[in-house]
Amino acid sequence: MKTLSAIILGTLILTSSFVNGNNKSEEAKSNSTTEATTAALVSSISGKVVDINTGEALVGVTLKIDGTDKVAYTDFEGNFEFSNVAVGSVNISASFISYQKSSVSINPTNTNSLKFTLTAIE
Repeated sequence: MKTLSAIILGTLILTSSFVNGNNKSEEAKSNSTTEATTAALVSSISGKVVDINTGEALVGVTLKIDGTDKVAYTDFEGNFEFSNVAVGSVNISASFISYQKSSVSINPTNTNSLKFTLTAIE
């Protein structure tokens, strides 16, 4: 009788361990899927702003994602970058002293590269 009880108890312990191991594996899969989905929902947008007539890079241009507090400024080579932008349609506006304001609507994916051309006000 003790042997039968030991076999039944051993079987229950092994079965319990196996079931718990599978639950942890499923939980890990679920977490990695959630992380992958979250990562796919974030994008970066970068680009360059140049004068439409001369093609020269414009330094210090203000770029803003409309409806958010995200702002970027061009560097000495006219480059800018927004990171951690939620995927979905966004409108980006560029403004600079003595140039006409310009905007573009895009639907960012994982990484986007834009080229803004600004026209001088005459």
